[in-house]
Amino acid sequence: MNTAMVVLRDGIRLATDIYLPQRGGPFPVVLNRTPYGKAAIGQWAIELLLAEGYALCVQDTRGRYESEGAFDPFANEAADGTDTLVWLKAQPWCNGRIAGYGMSYHGYTQYAMALDNDGICALTPVFGSLALDRVLFRGGVFCLSFLQWALVSHGRTVRDASGFELARIARHRPAVEAADVALGERVEFYRDWRSRPLGDAYWDRLTGGRNGLERIGAPALVVAGWYDMFAVAQLDDFERLQRHPNDAVRRGSKLLIGPWNHTFYGPHHAAYGIEADVAEGGRPRELLREMKMWLAFALRGADNGWAERAPVRLFVMGENVWRDEAEWPLARAECEAFYLHSGGNANTAGGDGTLDRSRPDGEERPDAFVYDPCDPVPAAGGSHIGSGPAEQAAVERRGDVLVYTSAPLAQPLEITGPIALTLFVATDAPDTDFTGKLTDVFPDGRSFVLSDGIARVRHGAESAGAKPPVPGDTIALDIAMSPVSVLLREGHRFRLQISSSNFPCYATNPNTGADDACATETRRAMQRVYHDSVRASHVTLPVVPRTAVATRTHA
Repeated sequence: MNTAMVVLRDGIRLATDIYLPQRGGPFPVVLNRTPYGKAAIGQWAIELLLAEGYALCVQDTRGRYESEGAFDPFANEAADGTDTLVWLKAQPWCNGRIAGYGMSYHGYTQYAMALDNDGICALTPVFGSLALDRVLFRGGVFCLSFLQWALVSHGRTVRDASGFELARIARHRPAVEAADVALGERVEFYRDWRSRPLGDAYWDRLTGGRNGLERIGAPALVVAGWYDMFAVAQLDDFERLQRHPNDAVRRGSKLLIGPWNHTFYGPHHAAYGIEADVAEGGRPRELLREMKMWLAFALRGADNGWAERAPVRLFVMGENVWRDEAEWPLARAECEAFYLHSGGNANTAGGDGTLDRSRPDGEERPDAFVYDPCDPVPAAGGSHIGSGPAEQAAVERRGDVLVYTSAPLAQPLEITGPIALTLFVATDAPDTDFTGKLTDVFPDGRSFVLSDGIARVRHGAESAGAKPPVPGDTIALDIAMSPVSVLLREGHRFRLQISSSNFPCYATNPNTGADDACATETRRAMQRVYHDSVRASHVTLPVVPRTAVATRTHA
């Protein structure tokens, strides 16, 4: 290994470690651009890629570790990545075939350097997306995993996350100052994230604009996880890649999505019956197998069956098998509405909330709860860092959580695809949030989260081009839940939780109507959820017929 200082167009130099196979050359190159320190690449990855005959280049991004300049997350990755590709292609040991690889921030750097650029021939974004605005915000609500990221990543090197209590820091108001107060210095990029309105030119600069993904010039193996915070954006990315104007990108891009969170596996997976199947470096075997095939095909033109590999490979939880599919979402999935019912007392799992296919045909009493931003519903699993299919008993005992449960299933039910929640709600606050969770309820009563979502009332109105609703008015609110693939077994039930917070997964709404980033005061909000013949709240599930499914699965 040797280290080169790659000179960029503005004179800044980026430290780049170069690993070359012992014999042969020139070589195809795998490039990893990281803000986490190039030494953290892992010996397992170095040995794996060198054994496959690739040169490996690992680069500290601008302003990090041994690289020069100032670190401004995401802002310089397109230009710096492009300059690095130009430098790579001029090296005698590079044969001109270059692929990107890496997780999370590394996924973004790959997309960024592929914008309007044919200098890279393949991308492997694991838990990463170009659509930062759709990752940092869900339904208009800030994802607090990125406060945690700001705390550990501000400056030149990574800090120890154990020194920060996220739930305490995230309660600070005004929220825009939370990172400043925790670190004792101004964190400008975090202030931008919290205060810049969605649709602002700031976000266009980071995402490549509304058509950013259509500007990339290389196919991608998109690697996602059902419990990862990037999953919603990544599956939207893959849908767009399936419609990409470039034929090679459209035909060459494929999807792998497993039962993973942002660190792949955790204790919740074992409790839900999903065993961690890992190999080198703690990486899942399926990911390594797919990555090897993808890089061999893309960089060496290997006739290894990758061209015939189905566009989509997904993990079906409950059944715990991998299955190949022709597209995402699945064309054969049937969208079925399941309606909320109660006698007005759906609070807690011990309430009278039910969920079935029958649309309300009368005047059912609405359910109500008080949302207090100072006492938010604690996050239990779901789609944020280190999370997963956590059990929900503690959450479902809270009076500010409405619970609607189906009857026991007479036969297995598969749900695979995006989930849509439509609520008819009212609040006495100028603005507020509503949350949803879908869970798998075992015969013994244990309830494991499958999918979650959140939406801000004001954001929903603005997205629809409407004026902010008047307190007390009934609002039709759509919540895009995280996608899932699960087989609910016979005797199981499925359950929907409704509340107004999921903390510290998502920021809390102060309920005052003030900008969440700058608000200093909070108030309680009286929330109502309607389920009658006119205001029929429901969740739409993508139900997959189980005929001929076995032929699509593999070990």
